[in-house]
Amino acid sequence: MTVYVIFSLAYLFFGQPHADEGWYLYASKLVWQGNLPYQDFAYTQTPLLPYIYGLPQILFGPSLYIGRATSVLFSVITLVIYISISRKHAGKIGAVSTTLILCTFIYGIYFMSIVKTYALIAMLFALVLLVLESDSAWKYLIAIVLSFLAAMVRLSALAFAIPVVVYCLFATRDKYLAILLCIALASVAAFFFLPNIDATRWNLITHHVMQGNPSAVSRIAQVPVRMWGFASQFYVYVIGAVLLVAISTITRKLIAPHLRHNTPMIVFAIGLILFVASHLITGGWHMEYFVPAMMGFLTLIAIAFGKVYATSDSKKPIPQVALLAVLFLSPRNMPDMPYIYLSADAMPIERVKDVAEYISEHSDATDKIFVLDGLQYVVESNRSSLPGMAMAQFSYVNMDDEGASKLKLVNGKTLLKYLLGCEAKIVVLTDWDWKILESSGYAERIRYALSGCYELTMTKPEFGQQAGNVYVYLRRPDPLN
Repeated sequence: MTVYVIFSLAYLFFGQPHADEGWYLYASKLVWQGNLPYQDFAYTQTPLLPYIYGLPQILFGPSLYIGRATSVLFSVITLVIYISISRKHAGKIGAVSTTLILCTFIYGIYFMSIVKTYALIAMLFALVLLVLESDSAWKYLIAIVLSFLAAMVRLSALAFAIPVVVYCLFATRDKYLAILLCIALASVAAFFFLPNIDATRWNLITHHVMQGNPSAVSRIAQVPVRMWGFASQFYVYVIGAVLLVAISTITRKLIAPHLRHNTPMIVFAIGLILFVASHLITGGWHMEYFVPAMMGFLTLIAIAFGKVYATSDSKKPIPQVALLAVLFLSPRNMPDMPYIYLSADAMPIERVKDVAEYISEHSDATDKIFVLDGLQYVVESNRSSLPGMAMAQFSYVNMDDEGASKLKLVNGKTLLKYLLGCEAKIVVLTDWDWKILESSGYAERIRYALSGCYELTMTKPEFGQQAGNVYVYLRRPDPLN
């Protein structure tokens, strides 16, 4: 477990900055100021994460370090839970196997260590299984709440929650109480979703579906390609799982009988499969979406190995082959440390803080910042963005004024209006932003308005997720426009 913590801390301090971290933490600031997602600002996930991550930000101050530390805490809790479950089902071999296979899942550790939805969802998934396997009289009601919370972190987790809730409703003796609980939780969700249903639909569904391949036919056609991409990315784990299934079938070990007497684990696995499936049919798609499910799947693989190994005949080499395939080869699935940023001058978040300090020094707490991709600088400087610019690069949409205003976003016309009116004290743009602006049709007019009202005073190279330049402009005392 120490290795897992070391890798997590390495990513906390040296992990490559990700554009999403800024808008997740900025949303965390907004909700604790009394703003509501979808009604007061755009937010393309279900609403729980900002409230969870915002609390440490209030206690310790706005900081990317604090945000990542929150994720690392959830990540380590997830590891401890899965090791405990593995020990219960497969003894010491299962616990050791789980520890090794998760500690070498370097790709996953990165995304579990930065400010994204994955660490919180993975922890809630693990807690669901832990609770369902407990002896608590309230376990089914607690599992319903936990699965609901997961769905309130990311909508795709609803696919995980559905089989869990259905199972709990059938298994519990307090069916009326469970139904009342479901109604109460649905009412909580309605509080967030119903007041501005059009904005909710766009943020939670349209935004995700329209990315990449917006047509249903294209999305369905991409499913085999995405499944192959998943298998090729995590080939060692896939081979190990296939070997274990083959071994348990050929040698008739105790995996199948064990599963027949462990309904919670079957329900848990079905939930993970549905969670993965929900991501295969969206428009936009990234391999990182599978990380919370992979943490659970790898634990199940380790438990299966422990059961096979514990009941194997030492004279038969097949279980030992499985050990090599599933465990000793797993570090080679990610042989290097991806997403580590090493620079001679400073750690990645320290470089962000340098720009943030410059912003703080040249602005007051009430001043507004014009920002898209660089929202992390606004978080670190404890400043506020202009209206509609709470979603980093996703704040820009190519739609009419009425639509953009209703969704609490900005279009090219709004951006131009902000610059012509010199409404921001400071403008922060990145190379990624300029690519977005070039596609807006307003790029030349934006350049003209920017040069008339603002002066470029700072340029920093190799910043952010795209490792491009960041440009900071201060408002002129006497605008030229």
